Amino acid sequence: MKIEKRYLLTGWTCLGLMALNLIRHLLFLCRAVPYRTLWGSMVTNRTSIVPGEWLYVVLAFAALLITLQGFRHPFLVKRRTRLLPTPLPPIQKAGLFFAALFCFLTAIGCSRSDLPLVKYFWGFLLWAAFVLYLYFFFLRWMLAQKAARISRKHRLHH
Repeated sequence: MKIEKRYLLTGWTCLGLMALNLIRHLLFLCRAVPYRTLWGSMVTNRTSIVPGEWLYVVLAFAALLITLQGFRHPFLVKRRTRLLPTPLPPIQKAGLFFAALFCFLTAIGCSRSDLPLVKYFWGFLLWAAFVLYLYFFFLRWMLAQKAARISRKHRLHH
């Protein structure tokens, strides 16, 4: 499979896994699921949980948007008769790093739960999302290498 297709597939998969996690937390905020199904029995003080969950949801939504913007960024742009590589801007690189770190910390939180559903199902999904983020970074690096190679070839022949 081409690098571009693997890159898109990895990006959409990361996005889907993080969206599932976000839905789970939104269901808690709508009082559709109890707190125990989110993390297990870590904290029982409801007044401190709800603001923290709102903060979590806002950060998770930001991570989703950053991921979406990151994998939709083109790796080559045609300017006049030249093909030029377009690296990710530093703010997007930092944002993708934040999204991966956010996924990593959530996976650790789920893995430490005492509830088997959270520990094994959600923990596994979030660890898989974190590994996919690492693969996503690797594919982005490979795309940058490919873009540089294509740009050099295109410059030589025109």
